[in-house]
Amino acid sequence: KMQRVHPKQWYQRRVRGIASAVSAPIIMPFFLFGGLFQSDKSTPVYFEPIKWISWFRYGYHMLMVNELKDLKLDCGDITPCPNGTIVLEQFSINPDELWWPNVAALVIFGCTLCIFAWSCLLCRVRR
Repeated sequence: KMQRVHPKQWYQRRVRGIASAVSAPIIMPFFLFGGLFQSDKSTPVYFEPIKWISWFRYGYHMLMVNELKDLKLDCGDITPCPNGTIVLEQFSINPDELWWPNVAALVIFGCTLCIFAWSCLLCRVRR
């Protein structure tokens, strides 16, 4: 037997499928230009705006600074042995930028997302 589906349920299932299909192509540029796969210096000029609005970039930079700043590496017999600050500079990451702009940008992104979600909820409730 065919089970009847209410039109609203059909629409909600369809929207969920579309949202999951569209989310990956939207998030992927932010992930690619976040700094994990390429240095900030190698980002083409026309992709600079994506780099600056990528939340992955700020989280990755905070992680790298937290883990590598002033770290003494054991290189064995290899000389000169770089320290963590030199590694950060090779990745074009300023070792003094732990809190500003990284934490500030993530707080701004989080607040903006909360305000956007709250306004969407208000619009949905008013219907």
